[in-house]
Amino acid sequence: MTRGSEDYWDHPWRWSAVARALVPSMFHIRVKPTSLWTEWADDGCARASTRFGWQEMLAELVGWFLGRDLGAPVPDAAILFPGRADAAWLSAYIPHPIHWEAHHAHFVTNLDAFGAMLALDAIIHNHDRHKMNILLTPGAEEPELDAWAIDTGAALVGFPADFAAADLAVPEKPNIARGLPVRLMEPGARRAARRAVELVESPALQHQVAGACRLVGEQESNILFSALSKRMKQATRLVERYIEVVGAIS
Repeated sequence: MTRGSEDYWDHPWRWSAVARALVPSMFHIRVKPTSLWTEWADDGCARASTRFGWQEMLAELVGWFLGRDLGAPVPDAAILFPGRADAAWLSAYIPHPIHWEAHHAHFVTNLDAFGAMLALDAIIHNHDRHKMNILLTPGAEEPELDAWAIDTGAALVGFPADFAAADLAVPEKPNIARGLPVRLMEPGARRAARRAVELVESPALQHQVAGACRLVGEQESNILFSALSKRMKQATRLVERYIEVVGAIS
């Protein structure tokens, strides 16, 4: 890849083990040196990228793997330079997105997955689901839309001690998008809650938590695993309460 303007330079790209990548394991990307940027890979796919602290990175990691397991509509993801001070979180490119607005509610078709987003946010204590953190893309037919949940970096799960101290609380005053079709999302949210209860018994959960902590250098893996397991065991209760909270706002 040829070097562009002085604002860009080439970096070796490496997908971390946490990512399920569909691209070569290493190639070059062009990076704009700002705290929030877009990266261009030589496969032609732009990917949103954010550089932030390890707590936010941990929250993104847990939100990503748990979101996928619960059936929430989360994009593929990777870490650029895992274990380094300049590590960055990358989210797979979603073509032609628009952000959430209330008048889109009746056109969303992946309602079960969209509902699973509520379960995810309740479990990881993510208070930051504003309209910019919900993307919509064209569905199979006009005017259908598919919803995507992005950005769990503000979730309390990234701060293991605080997450454990929250016990079974859910965000009571979340910064959440208005006009969500909560009643239509409820079945998917409840289904994801039941799935969370099942996942607690899986040995994969502890492995995923340990792996996420290792990638960001978090030493309190056991605290995080214990707190997350407790909340997942009580996911039905948490999700029911969070549905009430979100329903009162939306």
